[in-house]
Amino acid sequence: MRDNTFKKYCLIIDEWLINGHNGVKAYQKFTPNSSDENAANIFLQIMRKNEITEYVENKLSNTSNELGITLSKQIKRLD
Repeated sequence: MRDNTFKKYCLIIDEWLINGHNGVKAYQKFTPNSSDENAANIFLQIMRKNEITEYVENKLSNTSNELGITLSKQIKRLD
């Protein structure tokens, strides 16, 4: 994957993380003329790419670490 393509996909993923995991809206933010169906299909294709999967995992892991979210803390909050 080219570097500029990866960066474009990362922007879409960052928007997806911010907007509550709405892939259609995340894709359409950067390609507003895209239909809902087209945006959904392309977003799913993006999410299947290994580099993007790793990017998402790193982003989620970093967020959890920054916020101090752990499984044991979550279980304690539920008790």
